[in-house]
Amino acid sequence: MATDGMVSRWNGVPYSATAERQMFASLLMPDSAAAPFSARSGRRVNGAGLAVSVSTLTATVTAGAAVIHDPVTAGGWLAALPSSKVVTLGARPGAGLSRIDLIVLRIYDADSGLGAVKELKVEVVAGTASASPSAPGLPS
Repeated sequence: MATDGMVSRWNGVPYSATAERQMFASLLMPDSAAAPFSARSGRRVNGAGLAVSVSTLTATVTAGAAVIHDPVTAGGWLAALPSSKVVTLGARPGAGLSRIDLIVLRIYDADSGLGAVKELKVEVVAGTASASPSAPGLPS
């Protein structure tokens, strides 16, 4: 049976995970007016979740919810970290140097070619030590 668009599984049509994420993204805050099936990435704005606190060589991320959107093809993932997570940071740089590290929620989704498994991970993207450091790029 041909269909003109995506409708939840109410009509019994099985959609790919990508199509379902794109359909759901249309209900979220759009990334731009020109892209109605996109969603703005970020943590839930009306909560204190996913706050990061740093202590010596660790960072703690509190429980919370977020949207992670792939602007190219995969749509938006709804992500939830149900409990706080502690990650280990790299050793401090030497004297006169500093480094900017990013703490990110990263989606691995085998169905979308983003890794071999399906999981959400809190990860550290380490910057490069320098006298004038800059933030590293975000992972794909």
